[in-house]
Amino acid sequence: KDKYLNNEFYKSIPFAKQKNNDWQLSILSYFPFEGFVYDELDIDPNNYYSEHTPLGFFDKEFPFLAVIQKDEIWMSVIPHEINTMKKPIQNAFGNVLVLGLGIGYYQFMIALKEEVESITIIESDKNAIKIFNECIYPFVKNKDKIHIINADAFEFLNNNDLNKFDYIFSDIWHNAGDGLPLYLKIKKYEKLYPNSKFDYWIETSLLALLRRYVLTVFEEQLDGSTVDDYLNAINEN
Repeated sequence: KDKYLNNEFYKSIPFAKQKNNDWQLSILSYFPFEGFVYDELDIDPNNYYSEHTPLGFFDKEFPFLAVIQKDEIWMSVIPHEINTMKKPIQNAFGNVLVLGLGIGYYQFMIALKEEVESITIIESDKNAIKIFNECIYPFVKNKDKIHIINADAFEFLNNNDLNKFDYIFSDIWHNAGDGLPLYLKIKKYEKLYPNSKFDYWIETSLLALLRRYVLTVFEEQLDGSTVDDYLNAINEN
């Protein structure tokens, strides 16, 4: 677990609790030998896109910071978060637009990079911004790079020229289930701004879920389903 505890965020941010309306910053823990997913899905395109979920555990208790909204963990600095953020952190450069604030781990890490000149964060919830400003922001190195805008992500995308951003990272979903429709909506902006680099949190998992849906539709149509069977969808997926 020292690999994660030596992460710059862990070494810089003091563990503290904070509550603001239905949002709270909490200290949670993995128990010794408690299993957890520690990275993205491993997809093998040479074996019918078979999926392997990386599971692990620690032999000692592992504490971590988490942002909780209405009793649901929205974001936590756990091995899965650290590992799935590695590539987007590595890719960030220039003027960066980040959709979603969370606990601020991603923003903290890219602020350390010389290649990153500015970080514009779009967050719709004022309570999340307040927790970040009070508990995380004071310990961010190069904090002058960060600018937070309290706005809906899609309203911002629709009403602003994104050409000024070199890199755009989206993380406004909790998991692949609620993230897939949002991911597909944001993907459309790539054609409008070909000079900007777009990245997405857990994109491998999002594409894996989309692949499962497509295969399911194939199976259902082979089983006799028609268009009429899809008129009463209960969610965007």
